Amino acid sequence: MPLWVVLQNIHGKRFDEAAPVDAALNHLLPFGDKSFPLLGYVDPYGNTLFSSTQMWIFLSEWDALIQQTANENDLQFLRRVRAMAERCKSEPHTFLRFIGD
Repeated sequence: MPLWVVLQNIHGKRFDEAAPVDAALNHLLPFGDKSFPLLGYVDPYGNTLFSSTQMWIFLSEWDALIQQTANENDLQFLRRVRAMAERCKSEPHTFLRFIGD
């Protein structure tokens, strides 16, 4: 199963989620790339959790992914996750969780 993304609160209540088409996230994320201090360390096989206080860095890195992407399905997914990240940034005690297989 490919990576997918959930917006949730501290108790695990889900507010939104996004599942990519054709495992998009698995080929879009910069795994191991140290120039992406947050996204480079997403675990493709486990869970990676980002808090609202990390969203300013996350959004900067996410926008770089959007800039590099030409496929319309991938762009739709990236934009949806970006909207979830904006909500996470503005709402205390919310988290963006990347869920791997």
